[in-house]
Amino acid sequence: MQNKRFIAGALCPACKQLDKIFTYSKLDEKWRACVHCDFNELFEEKVRRSADELPTRVNQHRVGEQALQHETPTEPVVLVDIKKP
Repeated sequence: MQNKRFIAGALCPACKQLDKIFTYSKLDEKWRACVHCDFNELFEEKVRRSADELPTRVNQHRVGEQALQHETPTEPVVLVDIKKP
């Protein structure tokens, strides 16, 4: 196992744990595995690159920043104090 690299924000397809998936090279092939369970499979980068980017805490803008065309604008939450009569 060479060049073990974790994938930030990835969910394990088997155990559904966040940030437990890593990739590694084996016989000139890329594999992905989970450190939490026994999940291990050939990593198909071509499929992931063709799909749209998943929204994560890293690639979203902050409140007050201008949203990009492909992003949904965020709005601050306003709390209202409703008193019972």
